[in-house]
Amino acid sequence: MNKRQDNERSLQAKIEQLQYEIDQMKYSAGPMVTRQSIRAPTPIERYVNPRSRPITPVKPVLQQQQGKSPVHDLLRKIAQTVNRVAHGEGKNSVALDEQTKHDIRVHKLDLKMAEREAVGRTLQANEWNQLSDQQKQVYSQRMLEVVKTRIQSRYTDGRK
Repeated sequence: MNKRQDNERSLQAKIEQLQYEIDQMKYSAGPMVTRQSIRAPTPIERYVNPRSRPITPVKPVLQQQQGKSPVHDLLRKIAQTVNRVAHGEGKNSVALDEQTKHDIRVHKLDLKMAEREAVGRTLQANEWNQLSDQQKQVYSQRMLEVVKTRIQSRYTDGRK
């Protein structure tokens, strides 16, 4: 009985800590994004989730955290460098964001064109779920091949 109470206390403490962290993220993340009505994802949305949150950069280190140990300082500097490389700085950050948005749009178009070529048309929202597993397997394989050829042709055309 005592062990159970200890487990409940530790789990309750973890829950409170996680709730605190969620509250901190809510206040630091900016405006809340409302979701659209719930519906089954289309075949294209299975590959690209437009509602996923963007990756946030590593939080800056406070002064009190600095200087704990040389290893900690080294890891902090490495994390900051990785953050700068991944997310860019200043104008470079904006350029990276724009390039990423462009690449996502092109990828969505590739998926839509692959769906049209594999199925012969664009599927409706719940239509993919109504297909048999064998049809899904065949269409998925065809779509993957079409996307691969579109990507290859895009990059080989650029080299010519």
